[in-house]
Amino acid sequence: MKFLSPQWLWALWLIPLAYAFFRWDDGRRRRALARFAEPALWDRILPEYDPESRMRKARLWLLAAFFALLALARPQWGKHEETIHVSGLDILLVLDVSSSMEVEDVPPSRLKKTKHLVRTLVEKLKGDRVGVVAFAGSSYVACPLTTDTEYALETVQLLGPRMILNQGTDIGTGLDTARRSLERGAEEVLAPAGSSDGRKVSSQAVILISDGEDHEAAALEAARGFRKAGIKLYVLGVGTEKGGPVPMRDETGALRGFKRDPRGQPVVSTFRPDALMEIAGAGGGRYWNVTTDEAEVDELLHDLGALDRTDYAERRVAVFEDRFQYPLALAVLFLAWELCVPLRRRSGVSGALLLALLAGGLQGCRSPIGDYLKNEEGIEAFRDGKIDEAKGLFGDVQAGNPDSPEMKYNQGTVQAQEGDAENALRSFEEAAKEGQRKQDPGLAARSLFNQGALLSKNGDLRGAVQAYAGAIDASKKAGLTELEEKARKNLELLLPQQQQQQQQQQQQQQNQKQQQQEDKQEQQKQQQSEQDKQKQQEEQQKQQKQYQTSGRKQKFRSLKLSDEDAERVMAELKNKEQQLQQRLKKQNGKPQSVQQKDW
Repeated sequence: MKFLSPQWLWALWLIPLAYAFFRWDDGRRRRALARFAEPALWDRILPEYDPESRMRKARLWLLAAFFALLALARPQWGKHEETIHVSGLDILLVLDVSSSMEVEDVPPSRLKKTKHLVRTLVEKLKGDRVGVVAFAGSSYVACPLTTDTEYALETVQLLGPRMILNQGTDIGTGLDTARRSLERGAEEVLAPAGSSDGRKVSSQAVILISDGEDHEAAALEAARGFRKAGIKLYVLGVGTEKGGPVPMRDETGALRGFKRDPRGQPVVSTFRPDALMEIAGAGGGRYWNVTTDEAEVDELLHDLGALDRTDYAERRVAVFEDRFQYPLALAVLFLAWELCVPLRRRSGVSGALLLALLAGGLQGCRSPIGDYLKNEEGIEAFRDGKIDEAKGLFGDVQAGNPDSPEMKYNQGTVQAQEGDAENALRSFEEAAKEGQRKQDPGLAARSLFNQGALLSKNGDLRGAVQAYAGAIDASKKAGLTELEEKARKNLELLLPQQQQQQQQQQQQQQNQKQQQQEDKQEQQKQQQSEQDKQKQQEEQQKQQKQYQTSGRKQKFRSLKLSDEDAERVMAELKNKEQQLQQRLKKQNGKPQSVQQKDW
C-alpha cells in the first residue's frame, strides 16, 4: 500500500491533541456543575442530563476526522500493468538568427518575439518530437529531434547572431539542413486501412520563422522539395512594414551603434511577407504573420492536429488502484453517527432509527462532500474540453456556495474559455479579492494572473501590468515559483508595449496641440488679411475722394517689374536649369559598385 498525498498524514498528530482538549473541556464542565450541585443529585435535578454524551460525540467526531485524513492521503493498493503507445509528429523548427532579427520594430525584438512564440507553441505540444535548426548565411542543427521539450526550449533561448559566424540570410540552406535532418531521424506511419496503393503518409512538419529578408534565391527550390517529400511546411513572418535599423551589440549585449553600408548610410532591415508567402505556397503550406497575442499558434496547432501521428515508442507502466473510497465512507458513517447521538437522554426513538431517518434526509439536501465531488467532476470535464458540462457543474456548486472564491475562480475560467471576457474579468477580480481577504495567496495569484492575461488580450496594458505585478507578489507569498516566473515573463513582454502605447498617446497629444497652434496662427493670419484688405479699401476710397476734389486724373505707380527686367530674370533661370540637368546626367552615368549584404 502507498499514499499518493502522504503530506496529509502529518495532520493525524492533531487527533490526540484534539482528544486531550475535549477531555479537558468535559472536566471543566463537570467541575462547574459540581460547584452548583453534588454529583449524586444530578439525576434528580437534571433527569435529561447525560454526562458522557459529549465525550461519545467527540470520539465519533475524531474517528470521522481520522478516516477523512486517510482519504485525503489517497491510499492505493493493488496494481495492474498498462501498455502506453507514445505517438506524435516529428516537428523541426527552422529559426532565422541573422543580424536583421535583432531589429526592434517588434517589441522587444524580432528574435526575442520568436523565442517567446516558440515557447508558447512547444508548451502546447503533447507527445511530439521537436528539433531546432538555426540559420543565417549558413545553418546547423542546434537540437536534434527529441521528446525532451525543455532541452529544446533551453537551446532556443541560447540562439543568437553570434552562434553563426557567416552572417546574411539564406533561407534555402536552412530548409535544406532541416530536410536532411528529417531524413536521418524522422519517423513514418503507414497509410490508413483501405488505402489501395500502400503508400506511406508522412508525419513530418517544418515550421520556418523569419523576417523574409532573403539574400539568396534557393528558398523556393528547397520548399518545392518539401512538397515532393510529403513534408508539411508552415511559415511564420515576424516584423513590421516600416522595418528598422540593424543594431550592433558587444558580447555583454550593450548597444554599440547601428550597422551601416559602405557608403556610411544606416542599414534598414525590411520585413518581406510577400517572399515568405511565396515560399509557403511553393511548399504547399500555410503562412501567418506573428501578432502580439500570438493567436496564430492556435491555428497552427489545429493544422498540426490534423496530421497523422506515428507510434515511435511503447511503455508498460504499473497503475495503482485508488482506495480512498473506503476510508471516506467510514468517515461519512462516523460523522452521521455522531449527529445521531443526543446530548440529552431520550426515550422512544432508538439510535438506529435516528440514523436511518438521518440517512434518508441526507438524500434530499446538499452536503459539503457532494459539492466537493461535483466540483472535481467539473474540473475533470473542463480538462476534457467539455465546457458546457463543466459550466453546469460549477454553477450547481456555486448556487450552494455563492461566496466561495474557488467557485468564482472556476466560473471565471469557464467564462474566459467561452470568450465572455467581461464576466470572466469580474469573476477573477472577485476571486482575487476574496483570496487576499481570506489569506489564500495561491488563489489570489492564479486569479490575478488570469486577469492580467485577459486585460492584455483586450488591450488594457496598464491594467494587465498591475494584475501581473499583484500575481508576482501573491505567488511569492504562496511559494508558487513557476507561476511567479510566468507572471514575470509576461510582465517583461508587456512593459515595452505599455511604454510604446504611452509614447503614442503623448505623440497624439503633441500633434493635437500643434494642430491647435497651427489653426490659431491660421486664424490670426486670416484676421490680419481681413484687416489689411479693409485698410486697402479705406486707402482707395481716400484716394478716390482726393481725385474727385482735384478735378484731374492721377497716375498710379506700379509695383511690378518692367518688361526688360522680367526677360532678364527668365533667361537667368533657364540657364541654371540647363546646368542642373547636365550635372544630373554626369552623376547617373557613373557606375556603382555591387555591395554584399551581411544582415
